[in-house]
Amino acid sequence: MRDLWTKSGARLRLIRSNAGEKINWLFLPGGPGFDASYFLSFTVDLPVPGSIWHLDLPGNGSNVTSDDFDFSGWRESLIEATKTLHNVVLVGHSFGAIFALMCPELESELVGLVLLNAASTPWVEAVNKIREEKH
Repeated sequence: MRDLWTKSGARLRLIRSNAGEKINWLFLPGGPGFDASYFLSFTVDLPVPGSIWHLDLPGNGSNVTSDDFDFSGWRESLIEATKTLHNVVLVGHSFGAIFALMCPELESELVGLVLLNAASTPWVEAVNKIREEKH
């Protein structure tokens, strides 16, 4: 496995690659607190064209650089991570799926978006309201 790091500290871990294929599948875990390693048994043999990457945002799961947990920069970090690769299909699970939906800027960066076990619209609206109140 090979790791790429963004300036903001997001870790993109290459799980496997098919030479010649141009699609990059980027798996964003549910969380906060979970790193993408729980996808491994699923993604290592997933029969999709292109490369499969796991994305761990700064401070999440095993991607810890300090004892402080601060996800205020995750939005920018997610956008930066998707710009690191070309032809990205973002696969978000649970919180990762909802978080991706809360970043409309991703639409111009992605060739596809897959949502796994995402919560309903009322939950997204509640999270957005809390986020707006804090800013």
